[in-house]
Amino acid sequence: MADKSKKAKRGAAKKTKSSDADPAQSSARRLRKARSNLQTELQLLELRRLVQEADALLAQMLATRRGAIPGLATAVILTVERKGTAVPDISIDDATATISVSFVDAHGEPTTAPADMGTLRFTSDNASVATVAPDPYNPLVGKITPVGVGTANLGIEPLLDRSGVALSLPTPTPTPITVVAGAAASVVLTINP
Repeated sequence: MADKSKKAKRGAAKKTKSSDADPAQSSARRLRKARSNLQTELQLLELRRLVQEADALLAQMLATRRGAIPGLATAVILTVERKGTAVPDISIDDATATISVSFVDAHGEPTTAPADMGTLRFTSDNASVATVAPDPYNPLVGKITPVGVGTANLGIEPLLDRSGVALSLPTPTPTPITVVAGAAASVVLTINP
């Protein structure tokens, strides 16, 4: 019995000595695990956003193929957004700003695009401030590229059907945007005599 208690004491002593070195290692392990979990969560959030965009695009494509179900589109709406929030100003450093097109029926309710609508063409009246290129994955979205500080009006050309004939929908009024300077990157000293 005495032998057993001596062995137990020696085992406890070994555990105590090895656990003294473990706090730094276990802290580092916990930090690596937390960092890995955070990266995984960020990847999952980005994947969720991409899936939502794909779902919206697929729903739009399906609705366009079937024709307007809720009601016939009678108006077109332009919306400028940056990562899902409407913005009055866009930083010259912003690479996420978009302009999107949506449709409403005679009652102002959201509806689908006309089934025979051709390709949208986005416009900018001041290419030295901002340009717009179509999003390759969503035909109703244009990616805004800020070029210089100033103001511009973004819009779309009159809507045409697939054969090039004008649709009866009115072209929406262009949406004004302001491109502002980016965040401070350096300090400039000026001497005034």
